[in-house]
Amino acid sequence: PVVQYSYFKPETKGLDFEGMMADLSKVKAGDVKFMLGLERTLSEDGTTTSITQRGFVDDLYDLYARHMKRKVHPTTPFPPGMFLAAVKKEEQDPVMSKEIMNRGYQKVVGSLLWAQRNCYPECSIGVQYLCRQMSSPTEEAWRGAMHMVSYLKGARDYGIKFTRCDKPRLSVYYDASNKSDINDGVACAGHVAMLLGGPIEWCARKLPADSPGQSAHHNEYMALSQASKTTQWLRSLLIEMDFGDWVSGPTKVYGDNDAATQLAREDILTIQNRYYAKDAHFSKKAFQHGLTNPVRVPGTDNLADGLTKALPRAAIDKLTPMLKGYKAISAASAPSGEPIINCLLYTSPSPRDLST
Repeated sequence: PVVQYSYFKPETKGLDFEGMMADLSKVKAGDVKFMLGLERTLSEDGTTTSITQRGFVDDLYDLYARHMKRKVHPTTPFPPGMFLAAVKKEEQDPVMSKEIMNRGYQKVVGSLLWAQRNCYPECSIGVQYLCRQMSSPTEEAWRGAMHMVSYLKGARDYGIKFTRCDKPRLSVYYDASNKSDINDGVACAGHVAMLLGGPIEWCARKLPADSPGQSAHHNEYMALSQASKTTQWLRSLLIEMDFGDWVSGPTKVYGDNDAATQLAREDILTIQNRYYAKDAHFSKKAFQHGLTNPVRVPGTDNLADGLTKALPRAAIDKLTPMLKGYKAISAASAPSGEPIINCLLYTSPSPRDLST
């Protein structure tokens, strides 16, 4: 057991790291199969590892089972086509919102956020939508939340999976929606980083509010910038962990917008892009420095497609098994891409270099 000890030093208002490390050295490692509600399962031959949250999902479903109108669990993480935005103040119904709050709306969304962050990347956009109504939820939002809880129950054994391979390679997928929030005009973007057949980093969030996209191309280009930042961080992390051979060449960053891909690869100035914020061009610097290789992938084969919109069942059935590592990524979802040209190929630059 860990020795009870106060690591805070009042005299310096700092932490006693030496005392902390001394105590940690006395801790005996327990069963690493379970950690923070996550369950790791290693296959008998040692070639695959899966991570699930079965206990957490079971408890979550039991807590809200009385609100379920159907016993059959849905096969999509969020109602297809559902789009939520914060309710305008003049349109809010305080009585209804309070009643939904009392059902436990904020609590269930917080629980769904925890599941989405750990094992269920396909729930990302649904959780993003639900979070928009945390202060004034509607019946539609509540229905979406219960839909996701029921989905998780049906997918309790369907977490994320990683498979051993001879030559692991990092790859990244990104996408952006052209459907903006009615309150601020800002669209949503998402990206997912894949390694060893499964996702290691994913997100769905609004694009920068100070530069709402003026077109699908603009939104996709900003999404590519965010994906490129994640790519650079993961490359640096893997190199620091002595896995530099996994990112020995430019990392492929897949997107389904030709204009965004072309702008990242070439110097093109038009009246349609000359006003883009400086931050949006991070992807261009990442390409020029040999960190990324922007590649086109068909929209129907883009693993990040479900991170920006509530997809129908057919699309979920096609993309989610690859997204979560239960099916090998198809050739259509991993095209070879164009060769790298006109790149300044040298050792990975610092973030300061990329900002210039």
